[in-house]
Amino acid sequence: MMGYDLLGDGSLIAVDLSGHAAGQIGLFLMSATGEYFLCADAVWSSRAYRERRKPHAAAVLIMDDRGQYADTFERLCFLHQQYPQIRIIPSHCKEELLQEIGEKES
Repeated sequence: MMGYDLLGDGSLIAVDLSGHAAGQIGLFLMSATGEYFLCADAVWSSRAYRERRKPHAAAVLIMDDRGQYADTFERLCFLHQQYPQIRIIPSHCKEELLQEIGEKES
């Protein structure tokens, strides 16, 4: 995925994730605790990109561009396969939220 280095130091990179919504972006975040990709609504759950589970057929009714969404979805699946150390975090993923809460309590 190509992106734009927002701070000039490689720690925060914006990436186009159009499809679900026009102009939607994701953010690669490099920190001392790891590598993260905040993917907004490009997928609704971690299970989606891990198991290649596309959204329900009715979801296409609210998509800005089905073709761009399909491309974005495939890029997320590829990212997960090629770079499993990057933690992909969808905005609406209950699993990620519970994992984050659990890690902070440990």
